[in-house]
Amino acid sequence: TNFKGKEIRLYFDEYVKLKDLNKNLIISPPQKHKPIISPQGAASKIIKIKIQDTLKANTTYIFNFGQSIVDNNEGNPYPNFKYVFSTGSVIDSLTLKGSVHNALDLKDPKEITVMLYEINAQYNDSIIYKEKPDYLTNTLSDNNFEFTNLKAGKYRLIAIDDSNNNQKYNPKTEALAFLKETITLPDTISKKLILSKAVAPFKALKPKNISKGKILIAFEGDSSAISIEPKTKMDYFVQKIQKKDSLLVWYRQFKTDSVALTIAKGKYKHNYLVKLRRKKQDTVKLQALNRGVLVLNKKVQFGSATPLEKINDSHIHITDKDSVAVAFSSSINMNRDQLLVGF
Repeated sequence: TNFKGKEIRLYFDEYVKLKDLNKNLIISPPQKHKPIISPQGAASKIIKIKIQDTLKANTTYIFNFGQSIVDNNEGNPYPNFKYVFSTGSVIDSLTLKGSVHNALDLKDPKEITVMLYEINAQYNDSIIYKEKPDYLTNTLSDNNFEFTNLKAGKYRLIAIDDSNNNQKYNPKTEALAFLKETITLPDTISKKLILSKAVAPFKALKPKNISKGKILIAFEGDSSAISIEPKTKMDYFVQKIQKKDSLLVWYRQFKTDSVALTIAKGKYKHNYLVKLRRKKQDTVKLQALNRGVLVLNKKVQFGSATPLEKINDSHIHITDKDSVAVAFSSSINMNRDQLLVGF
């Protein structure tokens, strides 16, 4: 209690090492400037923690090392070792437990960041986007979590799959779980959180002419039922880029220096003027997508970086190991980015 120092030394009765410290160490409340912890990569009987941040007054701090402290000889972990200190005269002792589940399949997600925000004069609905929480824990080995050394008060409980490890919610990339009701500590009831990803509203970014006859349209949100209509009369085809939030508009060359496009989805509607620059023409290149053993009745797939329009089967030849011709059929998929050959 009444901690005022800048360095903590932890003494052990045998040589220990730090393993996967960044993955395991949880400091609650989080600090803006991470402490310097040593030694890293070497064995020692002392672990030093140099605090780089300004500590809050009358606050209990928890350094939870998880499984990161291991003995030097056999690598056995000292599980969930915690060092707890208070800048005030009392070490808080309240706890809160619960679990996190996926909304779609109810499987148990791992390594989920669970956060508590104190509901006080500084609290508002946007705080989870801008500020780190007052208390922090994690679901490392399973989907359960536990907060310890909490002080009495009212809190909002949040969980995120913190992909960028900044302890703030990013709705574009991270799933979120929260309780609607306020938590008032002390509270002995286990909490259940359901994790789901928010569907961002559709928004198209400014189209770009990236090569001759090809316009790239990046977007945010769901692109299903999207409408792309050029105001200029042109022969064009819209293609979805696999596993990416973007579309390609392929068009046949014509004499103009710009194309006007209207992009619409539901209530969203926006007009763009795309300047057509002098670019090189993309060439047709095929790449085999099948690897290893071909499953019975499965077609051979060739991917194409440019949309395919028709096939001339007279230029395709399939032979067996005795050089005997094999009958086949060919087709193009709906997205026009694959040549399919069955035999």
